[in-house]
Amino acid sequence: MQFLSHEELIGLKQYKYKACGYTVLDDIHNPVWTWLVNRLPIWLAPNLITLLASASILISFMINICYLPGFKGEAPQWVYLVTAISVVLYVNLDCMDGKQARRTGSSSPLGQLFDHGCDALVLHMMLGNIAASLGVSCGWRMAAGCLGILAPWMLAQWEEYHTGVMVYGTRFYGVLEANYSICVVHLVTGLFGPAIWRHHVAFPTVFQGLLGDGMSLADLSLIVVATAGVAQGCHNVHRVLVQPLPPLPEEERGSKHVGRVAASRQLMYLLVVCLLGGILMHLAEGRGALEGRLAFSTFGVLYALTATQLIIAHMCKQPLQAPLVPILLLALGVANTLALKYTSPHLIISSSNEVSSPAPSTHTYKNWVGSWLLSQRDVTVVVAVVSWLWYSTYVLVIINQICEYLDVQVLSISKVLARNAATAAAEAEAKDMQSAVYHATSITEGADGVRYHTKGTAEDSKPHGSSRLGGSEVDALSSYSSPSSHSGSDKEE
Repeated sequence: MQFLSHEELIGLKQYKYKACGYTVLDDIHNPVWTWLVNRLPIWLAPNLITLLASASILISFMINICYLPGFKGEAPQWVYLVTAISVVLYVNLDCMDGKQARRTGSSSPLGQLFDHGCDALVLHMMLGNIAASLGVSCGWRMAAGCLGILAPWMLAQWEEYHTGVMVYGTRFYGVLEANYSICVVHLVTGLFGPAIWRHHVAFPTVFQGLLGDGMSLADLSLIVVATAGVAQGCHNVHRVLVQPLPPLPEEERGSKHVGRVAASRQLMYLLVVCLLGGILMHLAEGRGALEGRLAFSTFGVLYALTATQLIIAHMCKQPLQAPLVPILLLALGVANTLALKYTSPHLIISSSNEVSSPAPSTHTYKNWVGSWLLSQRDVTVVVAVVSWLWYSTYVLVIINQICEYLDVQVLSISKVLARNAATAAAEAEAKDMQSAVYHATSITEGADGVRYHTKGTAEDSKPHGSSRLGGSEVDALSSYSSPSSHSGSDKEE
C-alpha cells in the first residue's frame, strides 16, 4: 500500500520551509533553547525529541482520563499540576527539535512533517485536558471552545499552502504565549480547584438586558476563546481570499491548485470536517463518559488526519484532495445519532436525557428504519476504532515511504552523521581553546627594552558570561541560533 506517488516524493524532497510572526517571548526563549540543545547528546534524533514532547501530553491526557473520564469532577491537585508541567515540556521540546536537526546535520522534510503531524494530534489532547480543568463536558460549550482553537490552526496550514509562509503570530502574541496561557488555566485549577471556574461573573447593568445578569468563568473563557478563534480565522481567510497574493515561485507552486476558486473549495472541505466534528461532540452530550470521550477522540484523530493530508499536499506541492475518509466517518456518526433520535422505535431521549418508550403513534416506517440502525454506542465505538486504524495506517505508510525515498531514519541518526557531528564539535572546541590562548597573549616591554610575549590561561581570556563555544562553533551554529531562528523556524529538520 502506498499513499504518496513518485511525483509527490520528488516535491517533498525539494521542499523549503518558511515562517514568520515571532514574538518577544520567542526572542527571550531562543538563547535558552540554544543553550539546552548544545548540551544534548549528538546521537539524539530530532524526531525523538518531538516524540518525547508529544509523549508528555499523552501521559497527562491518559491521567486525566483515569481521574476525569467524563471531563467533569475534581481530580487530585497533582493531576492539574502535572498537566501544566506537560505543556511546558511540550512547547519547549517542540522548539528544540529543529535546532538539534541542524546541529547534527540531520535536517530533512520528514522532520517538519513529523513535527506538525504530532502537533495536529496533540492539539486535541491538550483541548481535552483544558476541558477537564474547566469542568466542561461534551455539548455545545465544548464544541464551541474546541472549534475556536482547532479551526484557526487548520486555517493557518491552509494559508501556508497558498502563501508558502507559516505565520505563527504577531509581535506580542503567538504560539508560545497561547501554550503558556493554557498552563495558567491548569495552574489556577490546581491551586483553587475546578469549582473556581463555576464562579458567577456579573455583567454591568447596561449589558444585562442583552447578555443576562452574568455567566460562569468557564463559559466566559470559552466565549473569549471562540471569539478570538473566529477573529483569527477571518484574518486567515481575508489574507487568502481578499488580499491580493503575490504569485508563488514556480519551484514552490509545483502542481498546487491555488487561486480564489481553488482556495474557496479547499476551505469548504476543511470547514465541513470541523462542523461535523462539532456536531458530533454536541450530540454526545449526556451520553455517558465512554461515548463522550470516544466522540471527542474520534473528531480529534480525524482532524489530525485532515491536517496531515493538508500539510503533505503543501510540502509535496500537489493539489489538496477532499478529505473523504474523515468526512464520511464523521457524517456516519452524526447521521446515525440523528436518525436514532428521531426514528428509533426502541427509545426516545428527552431534553433531560431520560429514556422513555415511544408514543403509540410512532409511524411504521420509523419502526422499520429504526430496526436497521445500530445503537449510538455501537456506532461511536466502530467509528472510533476505524478512525484510529485508518489514521495509524496512513501515518505509518507515508513515514515508511519518505524514509525509503530520502534514505533517512525516523527516530535515529545514522552513525556517519553522528560521527561527523561529534568530530565537528570536537574540532570547534579545540579551535575555541586555541583562539582563547592566542587572544590571551599580551606583549610587554621589559626593563632591558626587550619585548616579551606573556600568555594567560584560556579561562583568563574569556569575557564574563561567555559560553564554551569558540568562533568556529558559533559560526557553525549560527544557522539555528540567530535571532531569526525561533520556535517556528526550528521545526524545519
